[in-house]
Amino acid sequence: MGIADRLFAEAQEIAESYQYRVAALEREILALETQLQEKKTALHLARMARQRASNFVPMRGPDFYCPSCWVEKEENAIVRPIPDGLMCCIDCGARFAV
Repeated sequence: MGIADRLFAEAQEIAESYQYRVAALEREILALETQLQEKKTALHLARMARQRASNFVPMRGPDFYCPSCWVEKEENAIVRPIPDGLMCCIDCGARFAV
């Protein structure tokens, strides 16, 4: 085998070693993209929290509502009294001293 052939073979081996990294790098990129989306979602929640809190209506009729579900998801979830002077959300399970 001549020098040119040997160098060509080396190039092929180097390229092959990079091929093994492709799948791992693609998985890492996907994980990072997932993390980025999660961070964007958390940032949006953080930016909206004060506005949502200011629009929170804690009671309508006989029902009381969960402040956590409202601020986090803008959803009305009912809270019910439980022992020890607490209210518990039937949706998220958050507990509030009253």
